[in-house]
Amino acid sequence: MGCAGTDCLSGASKPAEEQPPINLLDLNCTEPNVVPDSFCSQTMQFMSQLDLSSDAGRPVESVGTKSSLYMKTEKWHLLGQGGSGSLPHQDHCGLWTWVRVDQGRKLWLICHLSEDDRKLFAKEGSAFTSGQWFYLWLEPRDILIMPPGTVHAVFTPEDTLCTGGNGWSKKQMGDSMRSIAFEKMSPHVTNDDPIPQLADLLDKVSKMMESEYSAEEFGGIKEVENFNSYYEVCAFTLSSILSRPY
Repeated sequence: MGCAGTDCLSGASKPAEEQPPINLLDLNCTEPNVVPDSFCSQTMQFMSQLDLSSDAGRPVESVGTKSSLYMKTEKWHLLGQGGSGSLPHQDHCGLWTWVRVDQGRKLWLICHLSEDDRKLFAKEGSAFTSGQWFYLWLEPRDILIMPPGTVHAVFTPEDTLCTGGNGWSKKQMGDSMRSIAFEKMSPHVTNDDPIPQLADLLDKVSKMMESEYSAEEFGGIKEVENFNSYYEVCAFTLSSILSRPY
């Protein structure tokens, strides 16, 4: 499984033969102009628009700031030692994900799930081995893009550095909300830490959809209905996502 830098470094005092390969996630990325063009569109910059706006009477700080949330998800580095990897999971919070290999190689496995497979994944989490799996090798300069809820696993055969990032698509928030609802019901399907501002951000999206914004701006009436149906199911207990143990 992947780990944050502090968690991995805490075990560095163990003898070398007892230490598993290190897989550092969400490392700070300061390089400019690394985000793919497809994630720079106004539609895919939706999360930054939420960060920088505010409801009447609500300060921006209460829904997160560009430095605390958007800059953390917009771009990051992954650094994995040879032999490291991650077990089956989906990325959290209904986020789209892009990953580019800078040095080394990654074996990326992606699973197509039937309805029965998804029920089993919800039960088994990282121990899940069913479904129809596909794989691809990511070489330097290759870019992989995953929609919300993509079940995947990763193996790193050699020391590898990647750059990646996340975002919400304004026109496909129904897909993101469906993924969030699934995560709420089965928290162990993801290996990521929760975003503290998630409930406030989703509340803001819901209010935007109810206001003067047209359904077309959010991908059409069906997409808005999908968002609302999943949001109504889990909005009152979104705090469970934020307080679950790791």
